[in-house]
Amino acid sequence: MPGLPLERMAAAAREAAQYHVCLSHDGQVVYDVEYDRTHRRQYVRLGRGGRRFPVAEAVWSGATGYGRRLDVDRWVRLTGEPLPDLLANAAGMLTEDRILAVRDEDDESILDVQVGRLDPRDNAEEFYRSVFGTPTDEKRRGSLRRLIELSQSVAVTTQIRVSRKHNRISSLHIRADARGTESALDITFSAPRMDVLPSLDEIEGLAVPDVTVPMAMLLVHVPTLGGWCGTNHGSWTQQAIDLIQDRDDPTTRPYGEIYHSHWSSEPLTEADMRDPQKGLDPTKHHPLTVGASCEDKVNNSDSVLPACYHDWFISDSDYLANNAYYFKEDYLRDYHHFGGEATGLDHEWYFVFRGFPPTTCGSRYYSARDWGYGHNRIDPNLNRMTFTEAIRQYSQYTLDGKRRAYLMLGHVLHLLQDVGEPDHAELVPHPGSAYTERDAYNTYGYCEFLATYAAGIALASGGIFGPIAAAIAWGSTYGICRAALSDNHVGYEKLINDRWDPAWATEGVTQTGILRETEYDGYFKKMSDVAKARLSHSTLDCPLGLGRISLPPHGLIPGLDPEIDINDEGECQKYYDLTKSIVPHIVGLSAGLVQHFLEIVNHPPIVERLAIVQGPTNLVRPNAFAFGPNTNACLRYDAEWVIPASSPGRVLHHRTTPKPLAQDRPAYVFVLFGPTAIGPETGGRLMTHTSLVLTGKHIHGQSVNIHVQLRHAQDSQLGHFYWGVFTAQNCTYRPFTLDLAIEGRDTLPHLAQRQHPGHELDSDPASVAKPSSADPPTYPLAGYEPGPDRCHHIHIAALEVEFTKQPDRLVVLPAREPEGSIDLTIQQRFRDCSGEVHPGRMRCPVTWSLDPQVRQLGMLGAKKGPPGMFGFAMELRVDALEPAKATLTVTRSPRGPGKYMPGQYEATVRYTAGAPGQSLIGAEAILVELL
Repeated sequence: MPGLPLERMAAAAREAAQYHVCLSHDGQVVYDVEYDRTHRRQYVRLGRGGRRFPVAEAVWSGATGYGRRLDVDRWVRLTGEPLPDLLANAAGMLTEDRILAVRDEDDESILDVQVGRLDPRDNAEEFYRSVFGTPTDEKRRGSLRRLIELSQSVAVTTQIRVSRKHNRISSLHIRADARGTESALDITFSAPRMDVLPSLDEIEGLAVPDVTVPMAMLLVHVPTLGGWCGTNHGSWTQQAIDLIQDRDDPTTRPYGEIYHSHWSSEPLTEADMRDPQKGLDPTKHHPLTVGASCEDKVNNSDSVLPACYHDWFISDSDYLANNAYYFKEDYLRDYHHFGGEATGLDHEWYFVFRGFPPTTCGSRYYSARDWGYGHNRIDPNLNRMTFTEAIRQYSQYTLDGKRRAYLMLGHVLHLLQDVGEPDHAELVPHPGSAYTERDAYNTYGYCEFLATYAAGIALASGGIFGPIAAAIAWGSTYGICRAALSDNHVGYEKLINDRWDPAWATEGVTQTGILRETEYDGYFKKMSDVAKARLSHSTLDCPLGLGRISLPPHGLIPGLDPEIDINDEGECQKYYDLTKSIVPHIVGLSAGLVQHFLEIVNHPPIVERLAIVQGPTNLVRPNAFAFGPNTNACLRYDAEWVIPASSPGRVLHHRTTPKPLAQDRPAYVFVLFGPTAIGPETGGRLMTHTSLVLTGKHIHGQSVNIHVQLRHAQDSQLGHFYWGVFTAQNCTYRPFTLDLAIEGRDTLPHLAQRQHPGHELDSDPASVAKPSSADPPTYPLAGYEPGPDRCHHIHIAALEVEFTKQPDRLVVLPAREPEGSIDLTIQQRFRDCSGEVHPGRMRCPVTWSLDPQVRQLGMLGAKKGPPGMFGFAMELRVDALEPAKATLTVTRSPRGPGKYMPGQYEATVRYTAGAPGQSLIGAEAILVELL
């Protein structure tokens, strides 16, 4: 051709040691390739990018190739051959007999090329059958017929651009026109961009899955394995919460914490979830529903965790050290959403295009049961939103810990509900279940894959016209694939997500009620058994509502093609009926598992606070803890158990300095059973049985045993509390100690099969009781010692007395008052709140005696002798009803041996007050004056 050195251009193209080429279809890059002819290597990047059509890379050395998706970071072996030498193909067209016309444009010349035989057009039926095989159903046979017809009608124009300045091929442009539908393939050649192409040595040293795929298969995108939608999970969890509330005892509300208003200001409904303006709102909805809705979440463009996951964990030290400690947002969790027993989903070869989660089960992934349980059943670094971690969070004795526990339990409910989907119970993956057919194919990049695969075959087999054949194969295959897609064909879970009415299962939920099993594994086993049984009673097959698609060369792959016709009500009704029979068990078992969890973690009761009050008058009934209608009451003892920030256990904190109880005075004891302040419901715990016994010993060894009846009352701030009254007597001159033994059982539910369920009072509040998540199914309580609380001790004050006489002195007039008397009293001394002493009635034994002699006062050489010696008589009379009272009487006694002698005399009265041998002994002088 004049002016163009075509032979020299062709020779230079064939001799280039290394070059770069870019293939784009309709302006979008499909292949970006580096060729190294010297070492027979290729490095290929393929894919358009984005969620629908991910980017992959391949490395070829000779006929050996490995490829991977860039977002998967796992290599697979490639079948077939590397891309042909496209520059050599273009060079092969640079012959005089192939060039139809030449024109110049800027620095380039454009050569119109005459095309020879093209199999995708001239032998279409044989070509496409060799690529895709013989279809087995009418739908695919029809697609193949249309593909062949379209390809046979293709008109092709081909142009080669060459640089006149550099005398080299710069690009190849191919346009294929079939029945008014055009597609363009552009191949651009340039200098190499990589100095050295990657070697296979490093790749071959890695663990490569035992699967071989064509390079085009790297474009397949399977973002999910299928499962109930978040709409369903959130709604069914809310129904489980409502069911617990409906069936709870309205008086004691043992499961009231689960549905407490603190967790949610409004219920989560399916209508909310379907409304784009509403949806899930962690500020309004229960953490159980949040967790159930978010188990599938991964960090991509349309599915991210709500902010509450950060907000609710911000006080957790493990989370602060590693934000992925509990939930790895970049991890494909749904691998582990299948199986109600120990067996999980088996590895499917096409999983290689979405990632390879580690597994300890050979070729299988963790079952939903084990993924939800955690502990030693799975690798904890992959998932800590588990049942056992929820137990640990709840056992932190904080409101934040409880909230996180319910969030984690919501994740477990998601897995339990997934097992209610028969495909999950049967261990059948169903990636297309949540899509329409169009959405599924778009999501997989299925039409792009088929087109790229067909184009690759044409490219490799078409010789110098391979790029032109590829353009025909790509455009025709993609066009037919896209034209066949329908929005009216959906998968099972898409059908239920969009059309399920919760009212359809309301009656079944009511009749089925809360379903209980004895242990965690039992809930998953029961759910799986129900799902399998309901499927077997239907006329439906697994995977539900899904057909197979062709992924050559592997054949037909089940579970990818949505095929329920939403316009066929009869067909849809079969799936509604199946769901209607399963949902009551989903809700009932979810409710049962939540109750089971609460029974495991419910904190055993403790005597959180104890106070003792004394006052000068009796309290008829207290109207508040440690305070009654008598404002002069004395707080003698007030102690509570608290958890310091720096301590793993509790310490007993005295709110006031303990003071001895005044003996023989009514003492009011107040008991607050806890824990009370964790939330969401604060206040004292309601008990079904309480008792209080005070024991001790006087110094003389006599035992004290006082039984106190505890009565229920309520405080506007502290809630439920219990109180009783007792009187302790001390008739000795030394104080003694009373030990309080308090027993009780609470009304909250605890795990019945546990040796010590947890409803009895913890005898040692210092050690915080926590269930051991490592010891199913009873999860014994560590730090729990059921029995009477004996942590409180009070001192009873020693006996103090006060002697009084009235009048102060005794005067006897021999004529007018030949007789006189003085009243003597022994009173008990009591100290008030300020320590002031007040007298009171003496209840301890008192004995009196009168010295037989008196002493005459005021005279030198005064005499001492019996009263009769001085002409009077004295008598001490004790009150029979009140031995603490006596009367001293003096009478003139002219008949006595002595002469009546006026004057002052001192008589001595002696007494003992208290228990024999331990009493107080006193002597009081009485002044007697005879006139």
